[in-house]
Amino acid sequence: MKKRTAALLLTLLAACCGALAETVVLDAPLYLQKDRRWRGVLLNPEGKGAKTIGEAGCTLSCLAMAETMRTGEEVTPDSLVGRIEMTGDELHWPKGYEVLARSQEGMLVRDAAPVLTACIESGRPALVCLYSGELGTHWVLVYGYEDMEPDDPQTLNFLIRDPGTKDRITFNMTKEWFPKIRVIRTYDPPESLRGAAGGEGDG
Repeated sequence: MKKRTAALLLTLLAACCGALAETVVLDAPLYLQKDRRWRGVLLNPEGKGAKTIGEAGCTLSCLAMAETMRTGEEVTPDSLVGRIEMTGDELHWPKGYEVLARSQEGMLVRDAAPVLTACIESGRPALVCLYSGELGTHWVLVYGYEDMEPDDPQTLNFLIRDPGTKDRITFNMTKEWFPKIRVIRTYDPPESLRGAAGGEGDG
């Protein structure tokens, strides 16, 4: 929490001086789906043919990371099983987690940049559904950005926690597999973020 506070203070100081902060990083955990502590846990023990967290738990793992940030206490993916409503292996988002932007066809990172930066600067992570026509969807958590230059979204380097691997740490590393963004969510968004680009839904 101290790291997040320090990063936000730097952002506010830069804004007061008429400059754009080059780096804003929130304190975010990394929970990998295939962590041996929970990889074999069923996402929906009551559902027929339910998959495990290791097989299809990217959304749940991202939610656990966000809940850890929101509450200030450790919330692991397996601790959410049974507490979060599921339909098959599909997660129903808890109250307070709202859609900030949505595109069925998918949007490029540079088009989503204003929503992502505003979310990070509000002190909240962005839960992002990446999309590929061949691979489908995959959720990651965006917790910061670096090397940002004014009026040039091409230079944005967003930092991610990817529950699928510890080796992908920025959006640039996901482009080969998931080139577009379908949904952006966060928890308890302030009025300035709420409804930023599109309506609510179940994504």
